[in-house]
Amino acid sequence: GEWLPALGVWWWFINLAITSSIIPIRDVIYEHRVYLSMAGWVMILVWLMHKFIDRYRQWVSVGAVVVVVIYAGMSFTRNQVWASEVALWRDVWQKAPNKDRANKNYGFVLTQAGRLREGITRLERAVELNPEDQDYRITLGAAYLQVQDWDKAKAQFEKATVLKPDKADGWNNLGVAEFQLKRYQEAKVAFETALEKEPEFYMAWLGLGGAEIVLGNLEAAQVALNKAVEIDPKSPEAYRNLAILEKLRGQRPER
Repeated sequence: GEWLPALGVWWWFINLAITSSIIPIRDVIYEHRVYLSMAGWVMILVWLMHKFIDRYRQWVSVGAVVVVVIYAGMSFTRNQVWASEVALWRDVWQKAPNKDRANKNYGFVLTQAGRLREGITRLERAVELNPEDQDYRITLGAAYLQVQDWDKAKAQFEKATVLKPDKADGWNNLGVAEFQLKRYQEAKVAFETALEKEPEFYMAWLGLGGAEIVLGNLEAAQVALNKAVEIDPKSPEAYRNLAILEKLRGQRPER
């Protein structure tokens, strides 16, 4: 019927309107917005083919083949973008270079792929665009840790603890940076603060145990590492630190 193309047009725009205004999508990848709307485009194509196929059968057939070829080429090109996380987020970042989330996610997958300097550049841009996001600060600080830039890592983690002082992640990561800077007492305080926020935080117990060992508090180190093992019985790091602890105890003279 003549109503089919009108229905297709209305279907297309009404479905797009829902995700454009009523229920806006926060994601930086928007192509899935058109999945339901595509039904309207299909209605229009079917109507056009039905209307003109008797009069222009040859041209309709050629047009259908052209449309299929174009769509196949577009699908092949898009599949290349989805080949890896790096390719996907590079495509997102290239299309939205001034979006903080695009920079953050692209930077993160770059660091995961071992491309640390490129990743740090993107993460720094994400923090510049959205300096109040604690997760961005922690992700950038973790990247600085990987390149052993301890001072920059510490600065990011300190800011993270100011932004969200009740989140254990920021305090734990601050402890790691302080430990690498050989500020062991400060590291201990940071790990203890993380455990106040989240008592079952395995990494904080592990870090606290390491700080206590360096500070010479062997009994306190034993307690912390035992707790780490209790939380994660398969932890190689905790058992390694316990072995170091036992060796130090063997070297300590009897009183």
